[in-house]
Amino acid sequence: MFGFGKKSDFPTSKLIPLIVKLGEFLKEGYEHKKNHPLALDAETLSVFIDLRMKEWNPELGGKKLLDPDTKTAAARFVAGIACNMLKKEES
Repeated sequence: MFGFGKKSDFPTSKLIPLIVKLGEFLKEGYEHKKNHPLALDAETLSVFIDLRMKEWNPELGGKKLLDPDTKTAAARFVAGIACNMLKKEES
């Protein structure tokens, strides 16, 4: 009824390295923001993370997963999370 237990061809286990790497970029962004709290908003931090992602080109089955727009969006997503994590700590 709700799709629980359904078989899927979605490659969950193959995406784990991608998720781990995004976590590493999150950690870098978090630490960078923590060391420069007043100078960095999420947009500025995303530029830093996007630069750190420059050489990262994950593939799955020979297909590149990140085009430039998607990589920039991923950097913004990770930067937003880092900023929000630090907001909660400051409260």
